[in-house]
Amino acid sequence: MERNPYAPPQAPVADSPAIHPVRPPKQVVWAVGLMWAVPAVGLLGSPWNPRSLTPPPNASPGFFLAGAVTAVAVLVALFAAFSIGLWRGRNWVRITYISIGAIGGLISVPKTWIAVKAVPILGAIEVLQDLITVISFVLLLTTPASAWFKRR
Repeated sequence: MERNPYAPPQAPVADSPAIHPVRPPKQVVWAVGLMWAVPAVGLLGSPWNPRSLTPPPNASPGFFLAGAVTAVAVLVALFAAFSIGLWRGRNWVRITYISIGAIGGLISVPKTWIAVKAVPILGAIEVLQDLITVISFVLLLTTPASAWFKRR
């Protein structure tokens, strides 16, 4: 019998050898939550930081408010981009987040030390923020999290 030229091509059909989960592992979910917890903890320290709520002497209040709103908007957009990338399993986002966080952590050591001496509650809040950040890094480097980022 001749082959029908209009028949579909023959192809082997098999199940996928490995089915990847749709949701990220709990370590990634916790790391993303902790990433958002860092600025939330920082807001708790605002009442004890007189410089955080008052404009500099030569700045107009409107200019100060516009700058503060712009800075918050940029940070929220950056955190949202990191959250989405981590949730989707993008390894470059994980590497970028850990790198920026590690550099920021090293830069904040002297600032934290000064804050501990000047206003102990602010120093404690900064130490807590640093600990939360390190915990989120460790969670992103666990075996289940690494498998989540390798699959993409």
